[in-house]
This record gives sequence, structure tokens and C-alpha cells, in this order.
Amino acid sequence: MGLLPSFAIKFLIDGHKSENLFAMPNFTGKYIDDDGDEYTSWNFFEGTFKSRVEPFQDQCHIRTMENKFLEGNNRPYMTSVVRPAYWSTKKLADDGETIETVPHYKPEKGEAKDYSKYQFPF
Repeated sequence: MGLLPSFAIKFLIDGHKSENLFAMPNFTGKYIDDDGDEYTSWNFFEGTFKSRVEPFQDQCHIRTMENKFLEGNNRPYMTSVVRPAYWSTKKLADDGETIETVPHYKPEKGEAKDYSKYQFPF
């Protein structure tokens, strides 16, 4: 395997479990050039960081790494970026006191496309 760059952000939320965002270009650290040849790179930004990566293609990786990943998560090739967005911020008075703590918003079926509900972390 080559260099495996990744990027993670942890959002700490008062009184609740933290939310995380994670991204990486792929699981192998290998890239394909314009001629179709495989190569590795020490450039951290060589690949595009994504929250969904391509599945393993060779049987060795599938039988070993993918099976191990499946023990902890039924979708090992992706991480959600929606869950942190359902948190909204506190409403504050002019003096800085908390007026209202807004609880975690859990969307109903079909509401996930209603982008007006997404407030955290923006």
C-alpha cells in the first residue's frame, strides 16, 4: 500500500455525543494516470478527498480488509456527512445567555432533502 492520506473533523457538541466528518481519496493509496498506469504519490493532495470511496477490486483485499471493516460497519466505503448537519446552534440573548437549546433534529422519512433543516455547523 502507498501513502494513505485522510482528513477528519470532530464537532464537539455541549451535552451530546460528538459528530465526525471523515474523508480520504481511496483505501489503497494508488492512483491511475492518463495512460491507465497505476502509481503512488507522496503528495498529500494528489487525490480528491471524498466521503465515499471506491470498493476494493481484488479478492485478497475483499477477503481480508473488507470483511474486517464489515464487522464494525455495514457500509465500509462511505461515511455520512448529513448527520452533523442536523444539529442547530443555541439561541442566545443579547447578553450571551442561552435562551433555548435546540435539540438534535431527526428527520422524518422524505425530509432529508429539505435543506432548510440543515443548520450545523453552518
